[in-house]
Amino acid sequence: MLASLALAETVNIPEDEPAISVNIPETWKPEATDKGIACELPDKVATIIFEVTTEKGLDALIQENVEWLVKDQSVQLDKASEQKQDFESAGLKWGRISWDSDSKGWGRPLSAFCSPMPAAVKFSR
Repeated sequence: MLASLALAETVNIPEDEPAISVNIPETWKPEATDKGIACELPDKVATIIFEVTTEKGLDALIQENVEWLVKDQSVQLDKASEQKQDFESAGLKWGRISWDSDSKGWGRPLSAFCSPMPAAVKFSR
């Protein structure tokens, strides 16, 4: 609730030709990445990364981020726990893929990726 009261800045991703615009509370301290914006909540309970790719690049982007979690963040994904779901929110169709995970530094985070989905792409089996 407090986050909605905080001042927010609108971030365009990518900056030059935005595919999306996101209102991010200033307390989340958004930082530019190679493909978008990374934000960490002030209490460090969550890190949210907004990235843009083409429809054909979606699988590669997810794989790149899974490798980053495993190699750079020492997160262990439980591949057997993989869940895929298609859903609709705010008039957009979305896909979600997630795994239970474990990390010495972060405890037992849920590692998930969500994407607005073109009609031809489905995450669900």
